Amino acid sequence: MRYNYKKSLIQRQIMLITPIVLLVLFVLVFYLTREAKTFLHNEIRTRALKSTESSAAQLNGIMTEAERLAKVMATAIEESVWKDHEIDSLLDDAVGDLQRSRPEIFGASIAFAPWAHHADRKYCMFYTYFENGKNKHITVHSEEDNYNYFEFDWYKHADLEKGSWSEPYFDEGLGNVLMTTFSYPFFKKMSDGKKKFAGLVTVDISVERLTRYLDSIIQFEVGYPFLLSRSGKIVVHPDNKVVMDRFIGEYSLHNKNRSDEFMTFWRMIFTSGNDCIEYPFYNAAGRLNDYMAYAKLPCNGWVVGVMLSQEQLFAPLKDLQHHALFLASAAVLLAMILLAAVTMRALRPLQQLNLAAKEIGEGRFDLHLPDLKGDDEVCQLNRSFGLMLKSLNQYIEELKITTTAKNKIENELEIAKDIQNWILPSADILKTAGGEIEAIGRLRPAKWVGGDLYDVFMISENELAVAIGDVSGKGVPAALFMAVTQSLHRGITVPGKSSAEIVNRINRTLAKNNDMMMFVTYFFAIINLAEGTIQYTNAGHNPPLILSADGKIKSISKLQGPPLAISDHVYACDEYRLTPGDTMILYTDGITEAVNHAGEEFSLDRLKETLKSLSGSSPAEIINSIIGDIDKHAEGLEQYDDITMLAVRFNGIQKTYD
Repeated sequence: MRYNYKKSLIQRQIMLITPIVLLVLFVLVFYLTREAKTFLHNEIRTRALKSTESSAAQLNGIMTEAERLAKVMATAIEESVWKDHEIDSLLDDAVGDLQRSRPEIFGASIAFAPWAHHADRKYCMFYTYFENGKNKHITVHSEEDNYNYFEFDWYKHADLEKGSWSEPYFDEGLGNVLMTTFSYPFFKKMSDGKKKFAGLVTVDISVERLTRYLDSIIQFEVGYPFLLSRSGKIVVHPDNKVVMDRFIGEYSLHNKNRSDEFMTFWRMIFTSGNDCIEYPFYNAAGRLNDYMAYAKLPCNGWVVGVMLSQEQLFAPLKDLQHHALFLASAAVLLAMILLAAVTMRALRPLQQLNLAAKEIGEGRFDLHLPDLKGDDEVCQLNRSFGLMLKSLNQYIEELKITTTAKNKIENELEIAKDIQNWILPSADILKTAGGEIEAIGRLRPAKWVGGDLYDVFMISENELAVAIGDVSGKGVPAALFMAVTQSLHRGITVPGKSSAEIVNRINRTLAKNNDMMMFVTYFFAIINLAEGTIQYTNAGHNPPLILSADGKIKSISKLQGPPLAISDHVYACDEYRLTPGDTMILYTDGITEAVNHAGEEFSLDRLKETLKSLSGSSPAEIINSIIGDIDKHAEGLEQYDDITMLAVRFNGIQKTYD
């Protein structure tokens, strides 16, 4: 006799409800797990990429400051003759100032070419480094000092045009630490006007300190950071045995059968942009690393990144899935045991909960869950959903608050930008009443507000003041420093004062209470419209260029001192005479140091070539053409530094006859 299960409501419920409950719960668990995994995957990619890009920007900032220091010291060495003790003092002051804010800076040196500093010495190198907060000096004056710096890569392979970073190396004999070195050349002006290579200024960064810094800014519980040099050498890695001992391709080639894939993979890393990608190979420990986020340092092409393990990343999600499956099974088992309690009344809440789960999955977080009384699995699941909805709604509210705060900050920055534009002269062309002068300026900050400044205004009927500057750093602090500098020269400049007097007074005022050790490179000139002469003072700024009517280019670089606000240096002034049709081009290093995706700078030479083709053009045409060439050179790359230019054209003295 066949048993008819339809005669018993409980049995019928067991046979009918159990599969439905199983299906609903398992589908719900699967759906939520899949959505959570997708969300977690996207969050991991976003966080990892932002972390590496931020780390690359911070490391690049350290190296850029080292480059700037080397260039400033090279300029100082070229401008005058230095005694040995003065060179040591220069290194102490320059490196000490930067090392206090950037402890990754280990030291710096001035390495002269053979017989360039002392006619009787082939070896002449001055080195200062900081250890435990104290500076130490080392000099190399002969072969007996056992340090043939001419044979080091940082000297032999230095780029004698724009400087270069060395591969990491162990500096045995001087610092005795693992470091990388930026080398920048300086030259000696010969009697025939030509320049002769005279040596290198170097700034060293400690790899050990760089490692500690990298560990502090990249923190992932399920991964580890790494740093690779431009050639692929491992600089930072948790396995100390491979640091500086292997190239990344060699480290990964334990699987001989897939060597071509490894080499192709790493070549792609060094030739592509920043990304977070799947890493489909086993490492030396045999563990599968599913994700790798990486970013490049624009200054030297190094790669910083983080390796993330899929197994560890999704382990909590797997545990959650197991727990959810366990709860679902328990709910079904309880439904089978408590047949009397599993009725249509119990079925209805499950159906409601199923619908609620689908709506939650579709993004409806404001719905009301069923009001269930009791403590069974359905009620517990209902409360879990309630807690989840509460957390999601709380997160959404916090996100709204964060978005509002962000919009407020952006509005305030927009106001700061408007104020800065108001402080600067109008972008319209300035023309004197007699038509002797035409001038136009342009400032394009890298961020909302910038640290560059330019100014042009009449001092008297026959005198015009022209100024340009570049404050160290970027953003709001630099903009405030820029505003102070602009206000100072506007208030100090009066008829009868020389450019040197004005600059010296500005320097003394800025140097007071300069606890942040900010500085500004600054060029100030007074143009006599009746005579066509320029009286100028240069405080560490790029020398202006003179574009004559026949297309020739000259540089006003005879006189130059250190940047403002860092010393009590007494500045002098010099003169230059303009001829009708001459255009003076003032600019900041954001022009010449603008880079493209290959890391190539726009350069001073390229600026001069552009100017040659603009002979006879108006100041507005000159500025628009140069800015256009820079944008074309950058190839859409985000602007790193403020870009500022000022073009002043001298048309000659205009006379009026009755």
